[in-house]
Amino acid sequence: DWRKGADLFVKIAKTFLEMLVTEDQHRIKFVWVGGDLDSQDTLQLSHEINQYELLKNCMVFTGVKEQVIPYFCQFNVFLLSSREDPFPLVCLEAGALEKPVVCFDKAGGTPDLVEDDSGFIVPYLDVNGAACALYRLFNEPDLAKAMGKRISNKVLNQYDVEISARNIFSVIDDYVPSSSRIGG
Repeated sequence: DWRKGADLFVKIAKTFLEMLVTEDQHRIKFVWVGGDLDSQDTLQLSHEINQYELLKNCMVFTGVKEQVIPYFCQFNVFLLSSREDPFPLVCLEAGALEKPVVCFDKAGGTPDLVEDDSGFIVPYLDVNGAACALYRLFNEPDLAKAMGKRISNKVLNQYDVEISARNIFSVIDDYVPSSSRIGG
């Protein structure tokens, strides 16, 4: 849907590809995992993509997938083009797989994960800024690898379900007297 920014994803891809030399353009794939391939929005995007030869050869829309991890494992970078997304699980999944994240500022909670060391936070809806971040990660693979390791460490040390569950139970223990708890 509009909120997820598939149209922005396409614009960022186009802008990024135009920054590359021809040999590098052919090495790139932009993969959008999920979504209804028969929706009006996807059909419109497909039409636009097919009008631009460079995009036609490097843009993939997978449709809904039961398992996204096999796709994420193939990514070098995770681009979250959402206009608004509270704190998307996909960023945690990609981060756990050591994929640096590029996202928009003021578009939800992802900047709290990315910070200044695990990818790039670009100004809200700044297509050129997002393309430049991708360009930098493409041209500086050591930087991308280091950012990927940092985000993976954050996900595992701060966002793991067991760690979060312990934190939640700690808050409950602090505020709910044990005599008031229902248990079995």
